[in-house]
Amino acid sequence: MLKKNTFAFFLDTGFPIFLVSVLFFLIGNGFFSNIYISHDDWDYMLSHRHTQPGFITPFISTSFDGRWMNYLWSLLAKHMDYRSVYTSFIAIYLLFCWVAAYFLCKNSLHRLVIALLIFFCPAYASLSSWPATLTISCLLSFLTLIILNNINVKISYKLFFVINILLIMSYPPLSLAMIVYSCAILAHKPNFNPVKFVSISFISYALSILLIFSLNYIFHHHFGIHIAGWRHPHHIHSLHDVMTNFFIAMKSCLSSFEYHWPIMAFSLFVLFVSVSRKEKMGIAILCAFVYCLLMDFNLVFTTGVDIPPRANIWQWAFLCSALALYFGWSEQGRIPLKKYNPTLVSACIAAGMLFVGCREWLAFHSENRDVAIYQARISENLLLRGQKTVIVCGDPSRLEALRSTGHDDPLAELRVALKKIADISVLAGTKDECAPADRLPDGPFYRKGQQEYLMYDE
Repeated sequence: MLKKNTFAFFLDTGFPIFLVSVLFFLIGNGFFSNIYISHDDWDYMLSHRHTQPGFITPFISTSFDGRWMNYLWSLLAKHMDYRSVYTSFIAIYLLFCWVAAYFLCKNSLHRLVIALLIFFCPAYASLSSWPATLTISCLLSFLTLIILNNINVKISYKLFFVINILLIMSYPPLSLAMIVYSCAILAHKPNFNPVKFVSISFISYALSILLIFSLNYIFHHHFGIHIAGWRHPHHIHSLHDVMTNFFIAMKSCLSSFEYHWPIMAFSLFVLFVSVSRKEKMGIAILCAFVYCLLMDFNLVFTTGVDIPPRANIWQWAFLCSALALYFGWSEQGRIPLKKYNPTLVSACIAAGMLFVGCREWLAFHSENRDVAIYQARISENLLLRGQKTVIVCGDPSRLEALRSTGHDDPLAELRVALKKIADISVLAGTKDECAPADRLPDGPFYRKGQQEYLMYDE
């Protein structure tokens, strides 16, 4: 347990190794040199009072996702360099992962393994491209774990009640992951009741929804949230819709486990053994697992919208917590089925999880690296030419680097990216402006007089 008024978890011998390992992976694979930002996250780093919006402003976005905390964070993020926003996100996320591992495990080696596994959560491979959106939720989670570990159980209930509301108003899937980690960490405290904890979490969830709906009514004149059409919601209006959404929810929840079902099976085995032994940590994690599963089912059932893979953070939190429980048994020499060599079993499970996580991070970055390189190169070339505007002719999706993003409006993505990277305005050219006469090709550009153009229709 962390001693009060100290920062012992930063001085632990495992932390420098964890830090170096993560930075070696990220820097070595170009995550910092070629920072890829997802299309709509640029909007959280731009001042829309002076620029043409790219996709949707953070304020308007609250009517669709209710993330009011992210809107407040965007008021600061728009004054920061995008590299600073990304670095801040990675730094806070890294600290959150280490603190969670520090409180889950006592052994330094086990802490290192669990911290790496938490960091390389497959869902965060794509979430890492939304640094402005995710920074505030990571910060809340980091602070919550530290505070929960240093207060008594009664106060921890009240604290998480408030923090959970803020998490849901920033990024709801991380709220579920925090319920798993919090249950695992608080399990060893006297008088901790996991059923009471998840019940309080549900009440705070309901209150947060009421608060979001109320804010949307005040500022957007709509009591509720708008579900974007591209999500293909299926609203309930009849008994037939109830049955349809039920099967959609069942299919969504089952399919979400397909990706890592072998590890899930191992984790459930560990928990059932733990429950049979009446161990507090196992019971607490199992309660959190059931709660999160029901909440996922409820979300899909009420909206008819499938849960995207990047939202399944809590499942990875469950796997890491179960493995930490298994590590705890090995430290105490209480591993079941000892004939199967518990050290080898735990090493194989951890290696498999780490392989899956690192592969997802590398795959996502490699798929989008060309986009980041192209955006940076165009910005640099225009700055060297002293240009603050560029006129685009044709369809940018003709370029392979921009086509790979898969978005419907690559021009909007290029516009917000160049505005944030180099304060360059991207304008759509008219038919007369894009006429082929008088073109002077020069690298990726052509000129008419002093104006630079980007051509995508040839």
